[in-house]
Amino acid sequence: MFANCNNLEEHENTHTIAAMGSRVFADCSKFHGDSNKTFVVTGKVDTAALEGTAIENLVYKTNHSIPKNFMKRNECLKSISIYGEIATIKSSAF
Repeated sequence: MFANCNNLEEHENTHTIAAMGSRVFADCSKFHGDSNKTFVVTGKVDTAALEGTAIENLVYKTNHSIPKNFMKRNECLKSISIYGEIATIKSSAF
């Protein structure tokens, strides 16, 4: 959907996203989530959904597994908060 949008920096997550497909924000190298550089996951996510982004704080509020390459190549990630029961964290997720 937004993959490779090089100028996209911010997305105010004001609602619940039921699912994010594969590579939704992948390689949006300036994308950092909301104004606090936080991205909140509330639904199911697919492979590499946030790969290559600049998100600093991840809040994972779902019982779905963390997919392969989910935030791979993110050199800015500073904190992760997980709420829910995560059965699996797939390879190279972070």
